[in-house]
Amino acid sequence: MTGAKSATWHVPEPSEIISHLRTRLAACRAWLAIPANAWLTVLLVISLLARLSALDLAPMRPEQAHWLATAHQFSPAASLTAPLTTTAAPGPLTVLIGGSIGRDGDARGAIALLALLQWIALAALALSLNRHLGHVSALVSTGMLGASPWAIFAARALSPSSLTLAASMLLLATLLSAIIERNGWAWSAAILLSVMAVGNDPGALALGVLCLGAIVIYYDRVHWAAVVVGLALALVVALTTDLGSALLSHLMPALPSTAQQGYVERLLACIRQVTALLSGHRVGALLGPTEASPLLTYGLFERLRQGLGLLVWLALPWIAFQAFQSWGRWQANTRGHGQTLLALWLWLPLLLGPRVDVEAAGWLGPATALVVLPGAAAASGLLVEVIARELRQSGLGQSIWLTVGLGGLLALALVANLYAAQAIPRMALKQPADGYGTPYRAWLHIQDLVVQGRSQNGADQLWVQTSDEVADTVRILWPEAIALRDDSATLLPAARPGLYLRWDDGPGERGPLERLGAQEVGRVAWPTGQDAVVLELRERNVAELLALANTRTEAHFDAGLYLVGYDWPPDAQRHKPVHVATYWTFANVSSSDRAASHTIYLAAIADDGRQAVWSGPLALDGAYWQEGLLLRHEIALELPSDWPDGPLALYAEVHRDGEPVVLLDTPIRGQEITASLGTVTID
Repeated sequence: MTGAKSATWHVPEPSEIISHLRTRLAACRAWLAIPANAWLTVLLVISLLARLSALDLAPMRPEQAHWLATAHQFSPAASLTAPLTTTAAPGPLTVLIGGSIGRDGDARGAIALLALLQWIALAALALSLNRHLGHVSALVSTGMLGASPWAIFAARALSPSSLTLAASMLLLATLLSAIIERNGWAWSAAILLSVMAVGNDPGALALGVLCLGAIVIYYDRVHWAAVVVGLALALVVALTTDLGSALLSHLMPALPSTAQQGYVERLLACIRQVTALLSGHRVGALLGPTEASPLLTYGLFERLRQGLGLLVWLALPWIAFQAFQSWGRWQANTRGHGQTLLALWLWLPLLLGPRVDVEAAGWLGPATALVVLPGAAAASGLLVEVIARELRQSGLGQSIWLTVGLGGLLALALVANLYAAQAIPRMALKQPADGYGTPYRAWLHIQDLVVQGRSQNGADQLWVQTSDEVADTVRILWPEAIALRDDSATLLPAARPGLYLRWDDGPGERGPLERLGAQEVGRVAWPTGQDAVVLELRERNVAELLALANTRTEAHFDAGLYLVGYDWPPDAQRHKPVHVATYWTFANVSSSDRAASHTIYLAAIADDGRQAVWSGPLALDGAYWQEGLLLRHEIALELPSDWPDGPLALYAEVHRDGEPVVLLDTPIRGQEITASLGTVTID
């Protein structure tokens, strides 16, 4: 074709690359020379340091442990060594974070990636607000979001809902670019991002609705070709994450739950949560009933946080009014587009949330509050700019002392929030913090001791004696662990080495394991005041361990359960609990028995027919019953002070789902349910 210029690809010369870099560096210097931009950079650096410092102090509760275990299944190391245990399609961000988990399951890489993702979203929002809505809005919103202790905790919380905040900030920045700059590909990115966020957490459905609302309202600024591309990519994401069924399961309880509590109550609760998340109000409540640092509860700091909360409350109706005023001036007023988008961002999720978001995400609150958060911060920044302008016009703002005083109070509030974000995790490491949970650092120390114990005795299981408060977390962090529901029970190392994790009150405590010669691998100070102790015990001969029972029995229950012996204390007395140690083992356990609920009954019957009965579940849940395990379960039998003299007859029964289980190996097979254990005496 004559006259046409052929497109050629030019390889840049080194001098051209250097010249380009110098030009970009000069542009950055010029940008930083503007004081507002320099302060914005300082705020972003501080927020980055706050999120990436002390990653091992992130909370680790059952919610975080469950999500960590789910994400770990999709990590490259785990996918090569173990099959998936879940049939649910993973969310896109679950797969993303799964790739950052260490081979040994160390979650600090995943926590760092989460924190970095939120900071990147915060930086993108700050730069977008700075470009489209002005310096004041960018500075105020970046300060509030960057220093908010709740946002910092969310950045390091291993939970899909915590990623909603990062997605919300990034989506707001993307839509500002799409609407104000008419950036076509920003529409594609916004659609894809909103669908990915909803696929990761169905509670973030408001993000998808916001994206749809922006397309409808700004239809004349939409690049439809880019929208089609975004919808095609979103469809792929929706199909791979099974988004439809996840949304249905999330929305099913919405109507009855809303009817019980009320729409208005949910709406006001969500607004209160938004103001608390931005202002840091009542963040000390995360420590629960324990005594907090005076700097956390100091009255001035709380008043400053309440002032930030009041600013958010005022920004909600004010931004709606500003959007209404700018409705007819879109073409002439670029800021009007941003104000209208912020009004949509605040009020559409707030009005829709009580209907579609019925589940709270722990201490972060409902996902709707996380969606609204960046819009509320930006609207608060615009309100501060208006207030400052009105003060200058009235003459009050001309005083340097007033400007310094107001700026100083705002800075003091942000510093107080930054202090709370750093202090609360460290306090939770030393004292119980019901709201925050146990920091990950304590679990890492236990993990190191477990690895050391395995290297010493080659145990393939971890036997855990713990209370209900940490049992769920232990089961998730160590899938191979066998957790006992009663700390008075012990698994004995019958023909296999034993590795134990338990919580005790100090080094002086001695129990059955110490009497068998267990060696302490190490201990970790726990926030409750106890110590988490890892013990290892070499394997013993089965006959040697069965000889520990003073009285041998042969009660074989038709549930794969054997009562092989018991210890009746020789100093048993009437008016004190009698601690009877029973010994159990398992064989030929069916899948139905593992899934059933079993109750143990131990009865002492006097010569005159009086009975003292203990009943309760076996310390080892049916799901953990394995052939060859030997369980020592201590039972406290209460005998009243007027118990008659003479010998006592002991009997035992096992009930499965409320029905008695028959005894096997008896003269009349299938008819006897009560095992006679012999007679004992009391003082």
